[in-house]
Amino acid sequence: MERKGNPGFIVSLLLAAFAIGCGATAAPASRVAAPGASVPRAEKRIVYAVPLPPDVRPTLSLASQRILPLLGSGLTTTDGENGRWALIAEQVPSLDNGLWRLNNNGTMLTTFKLRPGAQWHDGTPITADDFLFSLEVGRDRAMPAFGTGSYASIANASAPDPLTLVVDWKEPYAAADALFSWDQPYGAPLPRHLLEDAYWTNKDGFLDLTYWNQDYVGSGPFKVVSWDPGVGMQLLAHDGYALGRPKIDRIDVQVIPNFNTLIAGLETGSVDAAGTLGSLDAAIQLRDHWQSGTVLFNFGIGAWTTIVPQFIDPNPAAITDLRFRTALAVAIDRQVIADSLASGLSPVPLSFLNPNQPQYAALEATLPRYDYDPGRASQILADMGYGKGPDGMLRDAPGGPLAVEVRSAAVGGAEAYARAAAVIANDWQQIGVAATPARVLPQRAGDAEYIATFPGFFVTAQPTDANGLRGFTSAATPMASNNFVVPPPSNASRYTSAALDDLVATYFRTIPMDERRDVMGRIVHITVDQLSVLGLYYAVGQGARSNRLTGVGPQWSVAAFPWNAYAWDVQN
Repeated sequence: MERKGNPGFIVSLLLAAFAIGCGATAAPASRVAAPGASVPRAEKRIVYAVPLPPDVRPTLSLASQRILPLLGSGLTTTDGENGRWALIAEQVPSLDNGLWRLNNNGTMLTTFKLRPGAQWHDGTPITADDFLFSLEVGRDRAMPAFGTGSYASIANASAPDPLTLVVDWKEPYAAADALFSWDQPYGAPLPRHLLEDAYWTNKDGFLDLTYWNQDYVGSGPFKVVSWDPGVGMQLLAHDGYALGRPKIDRIDVQVIPNFNTLIAGLETGSVDAAGTLGSLDAAIQLRDHWQSGTVLFNFGIGAWTTIVPQFIDPNPAAITDLRFRTALAVAIDRQVIADSLASGLSPVPLSFLNPNQPQYAALEATLPRYDYDPGRASQILADMGYGKGPDGMLRDAPGGPLAVEVRSAAVGGAEAYARAAAVIANDWQQIGVAATPARVLPQRAGDAEYIATFPGFFVTAQPTDANGLRGFTSAATPMASNNFVVPPPSNASRYTSAALDDLVATYFRTIPMDERRDVMGRIVHITVDQLSVLGLYYAVGQGARSNRLTGVGPQWSVAAFPWNAYAWDVQN
């Protein structure tokens, strides 16, 4: 492959100025453009605040990588509402446009046509060969940081010409159109001309290259001018970006770990945008008095808080009875929990599907709601043979108390989970169930067996939508046979069903969108009808933008607030 040097960019514009009138004693304060001369516009510049030092290495958390959409575009991206947009690719492959083809032998093929003129930040053309190299690195078992389970479905990839990437798949795979999309675990594409030698000669030190910080050369709308670890970055608009030069000229990325300081910056105008504000309470307070900007609330970050029952050796054993699970479900005032812990911004979940996806509205209208109804709960338990003792608490037929533990996770939003567990325990106590909230202590958070074998119910967060489907399967169930350790997402309830296993596998093999929605509907109905999981509230992301900043997408995927920063603009 021919290597091209780095052509310089001539970015200065000359403005001719002249004095008016002979013998003037002083030059005028303003300058007047000569006829026909172009007047340079003011530089469009914004400050983007992040709470953690930026990093683009694939080993880092998504929170640390929230600036990656500014620097490294993939073939496509998503808008947080399950809509997919083409970036370096000219089109998103689909059955309708012929770029996604299902073969009679059960294999399939996707074709990505790259946009002509797209360049790496150093001016080198982006070609299909770069994506072949990225796949080579990603499928190398010696480079696990760049891999994903999705690569197991790829048989081969080729580049019939510099602007065409063809991927042959061993089997149908529903996320094939998201290849090299930041919202999927593929990672950003890698420039072969800069990294190939290091890949072959120093795999162990590959992630230690200066390429991953101050020398980063990406494919995104902005390129690195300077990078001061722990302080921030200076980014400049990339003239060779696939979708054309961004409208904003410069972005000053500032690391502001203190959210009070970050919010104060928004209020005073020294910060133009932020992808997180620390908490919903802080976001609401800012929303209620901030007149020079807008606070955005987002359901696309891919998580919900749930309560799951134990299906293997539970205590009490009645948990495996759907009637019992239904009684306890309708005895929870989930609206109170959502209003308290999601600040009234989340609806009470009907399923694990995010509420910002209109394609599933018709499906959710068919689901049982499990609305708060303590009278119904008491009647179900009475029909099951539970009666109240002298203390008003329920007892089973032999006279033993009906007691359950409501355990809450120690990681993530531990305080919120504990508060939810306390509300649930109190609700159940009101109908006579001796419910006890119990928190997982931090020192036991890594005890896989203890976490998996909770006796009654467990409050924790889980992924939503297709990201969490594998967490409903038998293969994702922590058992003694796998030392209670499975790749995330895990099947926390340990509910297993051959029918559900088959449907999840079918979903990822189903390409036509209408058929895929039908399969999703059947999966949702099993989880909701069987109450293998009950949602308490959806995770609500928060972001903010000043009124001078326009074009910011109202919903974003995971931590990718600047997913469409190439379209942002400012009104000076």
